[in-house]
Amino acid sequence: MIKKLLLTALFSIFTFYVSAQPQKNWMSFSIGAAVPFNDFSDKKLTDTVLYSGFAKTGMALNLTYTYQLVRSFGITTMLMGNANKTNINAIEKELLRYISESNQINSFTKSGTVGNWKTGLLMIGPNINFGEREFQVVIRALIGVGMGISPKYDYSLTPIKGTLTKQTFFYKQQSDNAVAFAWNIGGGVKYRFDHLFVRFNVDYSATNLEYKNIKVQFNSQSGITTKDYINPESKMSIQTDIMQITGGIGYIF
Repeated sequence: MIKKLLLTALFSIFTFYVSAQPQKNWMSFSIGAAVPFNDFSDKKLTDTVLYSGFAKTGMALNLTYTYQLVRSFGITTMLMGNANKTNINAIEKELLRYISESNQINSFTKSGTVGNWKTGLLMIGPNINFGEREFQVVIRALIGVGMGISPKYDYSLTPIKGTLTKQTFFYKQQSDNAVAFAWNIGGGVKYRFDHLFVRFNVDYSATNLEYKNIKVQFNSQSGITTKDYINPESKMSIQTDIMQITGGIGYIF
């Protein structure tokens, strides 16, 4: 009986001690949409053909850890990941424009593969909270590094009507990695249920990623280049701006 009383007392003291401690650690996981902007979403092949990402809205993941120094101010570390598909229809439109500007090519066959963009950011910076214990508005400004993997292109188009019938054109590009400085401005709202909370986030991040070894090729079946607008050794500099719109759940400890 005495042992049970002692164990009950110890458990009560431990529970009181834990509940009395300031809960300064906030960790959450969110998922949602990655909306591309700037060069990353552009859909034009310029004279260098290397400065448009043709990225479509994709999937975003967000892992956030915050240490609250005081109730309204803390330090946030954020790991962001994005996967964006390539807009193949827009690429086809631009390739056909370069193949023959004097001939309308509406019918063609296609084959091959076009890869997707993968980007990530590791950020840290201050956050400010407004509101009561249950409901809060959060604003943050972060800096860190941005990382990207460019898509691999191995694709061909073959017109089936007109003067270029059965002439196959190949568009190839190697995948490459890039790392650069990045910044993020974001915020959102969160609602607390004791140790659990739900949140909604909007974060705009930007990083200028330079891919140095993509080796673009665009030529015909006969080996003749369609235009002298590609330097196969050119670098690809993509201003990669992404807005993450995510929602998720977190834990306070």
